[in-house]
Amino acid sequence: MDLNKLRNLIDDKDDLEIHSFVDHSKASERYVEVSFKHKRKVFWKGFVPYYYRRTGLFLENEIDILEYLRKIKHFFEPRNRRKWIIREVRSWENQFSSKLVTKPFFLSMSSLEWTSEFPINNNPQRRIQDIKELGYTIATRRIGSQ
Repeated sequence: MDLNKLRNLIDDKDDLEIHSFVDHSKASERYVEVSFKHKRKVFWKGFVPYYYRRTGLFLENEIDILEYLRKIKHFFEPRNRRKWIIREVRSWENQFSSKLVTKPFFLSMSSLEWTSEFPINNNPQRRIQDIKELGYTIATRRIGSQ
């Protein structure tokens, strides 16, 4: 992927900024680090997958990535994030109530902001895997990598 090519495709009306590409080869996942903005003010910054085998997302070029970012941007607006958080936390209270060990990991990520602060657990990777297996898309990266 060409970072400059993607950046050059962005229009002012897109109100987004592309920072980097991240390849998590061990997990067969690739992300674009992006800032979503409204009137030039950032309302969310994070990693959006563009190659994610669990969901069948395999975007192969910069044009498709930009179109995807345009399509999903509204999901990251503060109002829509709040709605999602409320709905999903409620799911964990009801539907996933038996996931007592995994639930604190989900709750630590439920703000939809980057975190590496998780509950003490002898196998945190398994907890994150459990959450992914429940259908959530989580950007992961190895400590010390970009």
